[in-house]
Amino acid sequence: HLLADTNSYHRKRMKEHHVLVIEDDPELRHMVCMVLKQVGYKVSYAANMEDAFFDHNLGMVDVVLTSVLIPGMGGIEGTAQIRHDWPHVQVICTSDDADEKITAVHVLGAARMAGAHATLAKPFTMPDLLKTVSSVIRARNEAEEAAALIA
Repeated sequence: HLLADTNSYHRKRMKEHHVLVIEDDPELRHMVCMVLKQVGYKVSYAANMEDAFFDHNLGMVDVVLTSVLIPGMGGIEGTAQIRHDWPHVQVICTSDDADEKITAVHVLGAARMAGAHATLAKPFTMPDLLKTVSSVIRARNEAEEAAALIA
């Protein structure tokens, strides 16, 4: 609990929101990171869930933007683990079609069941990405303010 309390203390004092982008496509990852940085977010990135868990302190992350269909652990299992271990983190899952029978809608539905706060079908536009990131941050802030009023 000490580490969680310390991370919570420091998160409350951060001036900018921290987004961790988990995407195996290097071109898309670069473009998403660049756009998020341009609008003022602190951005980190990883190519897969394993790198995200081992190379980043998720206790200091506000939003994880992850592709569902990535090598290794994958986005569904990773989302469930993030929601379990770091409940303050907002998770946005992205996906394209897995094949002709399994569409992005199916994949993203599974991501929602694993705990994703929002989903985006690929290809997505950067304005849609920014609106989604902003909306999950706003929803979390409103929930925290409501909880503080009750306490």
